[in-house]
Amino acid sequence: GDAPPEQDGVLTWPEGNGWLTQRLAAPLRAGGQLRTGCSVLRISEGRHGVEVDAYNHTTESVERWQAPRAIVALPVFVAARVVQQAPAFLREAAQRLHWAPWLVANIHIDAPLLDHPGAAPAWDNVLYQDANPGGLGYVNAGHQRLDPRAALTAPTVLSYYQALGDVPQGREQLATQPWTHWAQAALATLGGPHPDLARCATRVEVTRYGHAMSIPTPGTLEFLSKIGLQRPSGMRKQLSNGEQNRWLPTPTTARLAFAHADWSGYSVFEEAFTRGHGAGLAVLA
Repeated sequence: GDAPPEQDGVLTWPEGNGWLTQRLAAPLRAGGQLRTGCSVLRISEGRHGVEVDAYNHTTESVERWQAPRAIVALPVFVAARVVQQAPAFLREAAQRLHWAPWLVANIHIDAPLLDHPGAAPAWDNVLYQDANPGGLGYVNAGHQRLDPRAALTAPTVLSYYQALGDVPQGREQLATQPWTHWAQAALATLGGPHPDLARCATRVEVTRYGHAMSIPTPGTLEFLSKIGLQRPSGMRKQLSNGEQNRWLPTPTTARLAFAHADWSGYSVFEEAFTRGHGAGLAVLA
């Protein structure tokens, strides 16, 4: 009939990417293979397998895991520290890449904000002339609710983002300024387009990311594109449903495959997913 073409459809869920991660984790959790609440301390690649030492925060003990191969889905600067005898490409990537410090302020509101003439509020809203240096606007967590009545009446969360990569001593400020400083700044800047925000806000949660996203700089993609050049696995077409897109090389050693958006030089979900997919195929090859 008059249904829109499939390629123009929107694939989204009220929980955002949380819906995807929960379902990806479900079979691992059911099989007892999902270990959470652990911090990886060391990854060692040997002749016959891989050893991973991890600190279990629940038992307050160090566990050792062993496997024939492993996928290292860590930020590059973390992987370079925990992988023993890190390969040269990993060490060089950690030196060449740069990461921006980010702030995320989640503002809980108990009622929808008053509407104004003009464009309707969207999922991602960018402020014109944001007074906060590096302000990137906010996301309305309730915008994709399936029940339109809930979208108009139920409490929700506004996630305000601020990138401090261009702010002098931005990372130092992020570490030393109290959380109230950042919360008040976010409320003040959003109070411009939403004067009733202070009345509706019930809670503000501030999260600081010292190395949130890799910054695409001249020469980065050229450098990254030369890492891990190898013939793609013959399984790719079967697992990728016949996609014919250009294949991104996966950085690998004999027993390790590296997967993170850092290897694409651009930290977005799609790059992270693609890198994870490629690393999975690499260990199955």
